[in-house]
Amino acid sequence: MSLRVGVAVVWLSVIVLLPLAAIGWQAAGGGWRAFWLAVTSNAALDSFRVTLTISAGVTLLNLPFGLLIAWVLVRDDFPASGLSMPSSTCRSRCPPSWPAW
Repeated sequence: MSLRVGVAVVWLSVIVLLPLAAIGWQAAGGGWRAFWLAVTSNAALDSFRVTLTISAGVTLLNLPFGLLIAWVLVRDDFPASGLSMPSSTCRSRCPPSWPAW
């Protein structure tokens, strides 16, 4: 089984890393000045602003709901409350490669 996992990891690394290397190689052709001009262009700055605004808004929206759900799960004993425990603790106990097995 470890050979299959190894082959899958190598294959996915080639699929992901080769295009990323090509993008990096192409992007580095203009030098640091071209990179800086692209990053500080109006379109790039607007996209950064939109990304940060949406991220902050979603965080502020999810914070009260997450706290409320956590409070209810810890404080109250309700039917089928045991079903939520394995799904919430699996992330901290299972290794990241666990779904591949």
